[in-house]
Amino acid sequence: MDEQIGIDSIQPPRLRRSDEDGDLADYQGYLHAPRTWEHERDLEKLWNRKHSSRLGVGLCVAGSPRRHFIITNVRHSIEWARAELEALIVELEQTTDAVAGAATVGPIEPATDDQVAGNTTT
Repeated sequence: MDEQIGIDSIQPPRLRRSDEDGDLADYQGYLHAPRTWEHERDLEKLWNRKHSSRLGVGLCVAGSPRRHFIITNVRHSIEWARAELEALIVELEQTTDAVAGAATVGPIEPATDDQVAGNTTT
């Protein structure tokens, strides 16, 4: 991928709230990605699976490389949120590159009856 994906900006929270476990904050900002990048939902799922907070990423609008995002219920600083989001983008890109590379290796040969039965000779 020629164009790098990253965080354009992230704003300090406008409102903080507390619960029995401490302070919560919501962050919003802009993600820069190529117009053809289609992994917004994958990034959301990866974040939401790893954290108790929630990430939402907007779609590419009018061909702009900027996508709005919001992270809700974060118990960490803005620096942590930015670093974690950037780390997950790198992880996602490595995963999608590996999957794309695996798809171009070639067709998978069907297993023979001997291989299925466990009688492999290599």
